[in-house]
Order: sequence, then structure tokens, then C-alpha cells
Amino acid sequence: MRENIPEKNVVLRGTDVMVIEHAILSGMGIGFFPAEKAKQHPDLIELSPHQDEWDISFWLVTHIDLHHTAKVQAFLAFLEKRSEAIKA
Repeated sequence: MRENIPEKNVVLRGTDVMVIEHAILSGMGIGFFPAEKAKQHPDLIELSPHQDEWDISFWLVTHIDLHHTAKVQAFLAFLEKRSEAIKA
């Protein structure tokens, strides 16, 4: 982004996903938006298709004693299911 957009044209930066999504949906400008959520807003226009370099690794770190607990395993199953849904 820094290579293509002059600093004077950047009017908002944020780390809060909800603030960024609200700004995009309000028409403030362009930004990254989750593909799954974008499907719920047909008025959004995709400017650039997904690029592999945008992907990030996701790590779930747990204490060794907690890794095999039901709640951690349930969360892992949830993440795996969501990951498969997003890839589809």
C-alpha cells in the first residue's frame, strides 16, 4: 500500500477490525475486508483478487497439560471447520 498510495491520501488507519470494517462499509475508502463477510455486502467491489502473500500462519499455543482437554480440542475442531469453509 505504501508503494502505491501517497501518505496524504491515507485518512484512517486502525488496528480494530470493527472500526476498519465500519469505515469501509460507510464508504470512507478502500481496505482489506474478510471475503466471507464481503459476501454479505453485495454492494462492495473487489479491487484486487486474493494474493497468496496475504495469507498468514495461525498458531494456537497451549500448555502441554491443557492441549488434550475437551475445550481446547473443541476449539481446534472449530478452527479447522472454519478454515475448510473459507477455503471452499
